[in-house]
Amino acid sequence: MTVGGEPDFDFGGGPGAFTTWDGQPVSREPPHGASTVVLAESPAGWRVLVVHRARMGPDGDWAWTPPSGARLPGEEVAHCAQRELAEEVGMHERCSPVTASPTWATFGAVVAWGTPVLLDGTEHDRFAWLAPEQAVERCQPAVVSEAVEAVLVAFGVSVDRSLPAGRPHRSPAGRPLPGSLL
Repeated sequence: MTVGGEPDFDFGGGPGAFTTWDGQPVSREPPHGASTVVLAESPAGWRVLVVHRARMGPDGDWAWTPPSGARLPGEEVAHCAQRELAEEVGMHERCSPVTASPTWATFGAVVAWGTPVLLDGTEHDRFAWLAPEQAVERCQPAVVSEAVEAVLVAFGVSVDRSLPAGRPHRSPAGRPLPGSLL
């Protein structure tokens, strides 16, 4: 079983190593990690931050994801989301819980457009701010794109699949996002 985007590791409780790709320990208690979908309202509409894993190919399963990572043994899930957001992109915004499966938790955060993204160059080699439709399409496999979409829905940002990819839009209700810093 693979969870959290590391196809060579077993985070599901089986006999495999309970470590990350770089040898860090992973909590044996679920959820085993957390992702934070970061949103910002650009002049052209809502955008979603995705990061590219340096050791993956240009596209495909697990290549592009929101900031995510394994939960350390004994670490609170919310702390894991905050830690991974800071480690992976240098952001310290409040993460709001959105979903949790038996193995992974998903949070959302809103940042001001123009907030710097600071990659360490080791785990991730690039990032992109994508329109909601593009983010859902690029983040694969389905478990990742569904988590991105769940955050968009929870924060009131709609994904209209009838629009060309890249065309930003807001929900018809125009609801403000929870915890918005804008």
